Amino acid sequence: MPNRILVVEDSNALNALLCDALRRAGHEVVGLFDVETVIEHPSLKDTEVIVLDIQLPGESGLQFAQRLRPLMPNLGILMLTARSTNANRIEGYNAGADYYLPKPVSPDEFVSAVESLLRRK
Repeated sequence: MPNRILVVEDSNALNALLCDALRRAGHEVVGLFDVETVIEHPSLKDTEVIVLDIQLPGESGLQFAQRLRPLMPNLGILMLTARSTNANRIEGYNAGADYYLPKPVSPDEFVSAVESLLRRK
């Protein structure tokens, strides 16, 4: 059975690129564009890894990760963001991220990071 992954990225082009890379690697992927849609999406409860951009419209990826972590402690959370300072990364990890990848990231590295999270589950 393929692994279920949610990609939450508000850039249409990047969302499509990330989802395509994960699908080519054999994963079941849903691409969404904001936190509100994620909360309403029926696949959230079966998701194994969520990829969150930090700068999303409405609720930020950081705020959402902080809410998700206690509710879904086994969920893999990967932050993918243009915010790349050391302080930003620490903030991401403190919010509940398992991995924090700065943009731009190669599709190969991105898929490898997601698969590393899946192996730990």
